[in-house]
Amino acid sequence: AESAGRREVLLELLERLKLRPKTVDSWLDFVDGKDRLAITIAPLDEGLLLEQPALALIAESPLFGQRVMQRRRREKRTDGGNNDAVIKNLTELREGAPVVHIDHGVGRYLGLATLEVENQVAEFLMLAYAEDAKLYVPVANLHLIARYTGSDDETAPLHRLGSETWQKAKRKAAEQVRDVAAELLDIYARRAAREGYAFADPKADYATFSAGFPFEETPDQQTTIDAVRADMLAPKPMDRLVCGDVGFGKTEVAMRAAFIAVHGGRP
Repeated sequence: AESAGRREVLLELLERLKLRPKTVDSWLDFVDGKDRLAITIAPLDEGLLLEQPALALIAESPLFGQRVMQRRRREKRTDGGNNDAVIKNLTELREGAPVVHIDHGVGRYLGLATLEVENQVAEFLMLAYAEDAKLYVPVANLHLIARYTGSDDETAPLHRLGSETWQKAKRKAAEQVRDVAAELLDIYARRAAREGYAFADPKADYATFSAGFPFEETPDQQTTIDAVRADMLAPKPMDRLVCGDVGFGKTEVAMRAAFIAVHGGRP
């Protein structure tokens, strides 16, 4: 199988044929074992027959009549997720660009400056604020700086160091977050109390339908697919919004949900 998700699809399809292969980490584990049928994850385009040892390797592609191809390129997720505002290293900073310091608000990055503090020479990020004020931030505190994601960079409003403007803005934002959270909790509580429609799980047919997609699912895409499917099979109202850039597989998520609905007689 090409991926863990495709492996599960194959296992479900083989179960319909009363075939129950053992899951192994590699084909070498199969060679060293005693099982006559096994399945593993490996990027294999075509199968082959080996005489010594006597072994048949069956690729996923011939089983579906097409190649599993065109994996979507995606950046590896880091512990910090993929938040566009997060600055992970100095190379991401551009001189003159507005940035946000968690304690002092919006300033403008002017570059690096070398300063001597207590007989120690160190590098600092130099930030410009309103009224020509300067703030020097140790490079080690880069995690306190984020990108400015407001309006146009050129017209970004700079805060004044020492003023209460930024702190008031943070408190107001926190209050708005709490208000939204309270409203959402109320909505979720009322929704949880309502009875919804639970679709029957079309396991085998759903697996066959999913196997027809030529792309490997991204981690986020698979998570979304599983969440939508779980909601549709549960006796509770579902209200989900799937967001993503153009070409990142939203339609594939929707098609799977549509299949479950049509299969259950409620298109």
